[in-house]
Amino acid sequence: GHFGGIGSYLELQEDGRILLRPMIERPAQQAGLMEGDILIAIDGDVLAVPADLDEVTNRIRGLIGTTVTLTVLRDEATLDFEVERQQIELPTVNWRRMEQAKDIVIIGIDRFSA
Repeated sequence: GHFGGIGSYLELQEDGRILLRPMIERPAQQAGLMEGDILIAIDGDVLAVPADLDEVTNRIRGLIGTTVTLTVLRDEATLDFEVERQQIELPTVNWRRMEQAKDIVIIGIDRFSA
């Protein structure tokens, strides 16, 4: 599957805040967002706590080529990042080679789609 977005996984934490995990070489990472950043506002609108994950996802996704400003909490600093939405392909299969045995590969299937 694919969509217009920033290329980051959003994870709702037990405390009701949203943790970002940017995908490698996608707009979120390229803009400077890092794994572990806590999303606190979208386009200047502060998120409720607990956050509604579906609502936040819908606000971050949008037309390819448009921008969204994300405000995050990183350590003790509040930072703003302007991210241009691009077409994001959702990886369905990933793989890695075993360190101990280079002739063995582990294949993971993350999701099924059309």
